[in-house]
Amino acid sequence: MEKGVLYQQIKEFFSRNFDIRQGKENELETIESIRKGVEFKGTNLWVLIFAIFIASLGLNMNSTAVIIGAM
Repeated sequence: MEKGVLYQQIKEFFSRNFDIRQGKENELETIESIRKGVEFKGTNLWVLIFAIFIASLGLNMNSTAVIIGAM
């Protein structure tokens, strides 16, 4: 078997079986879906603000438990 043919077969094998773009979703559809499903109004906005504040305190105190609690 010729070197070039073997190289081409190996290259095709890897590109066919290990291509991470193969199962890729449409990026624009994904972004639009996220935007439709998330509302930063009212209660959701306040919970986010307080969680950020509590996580910041945890970072300043070097407390893993507080940071996890804020999540």
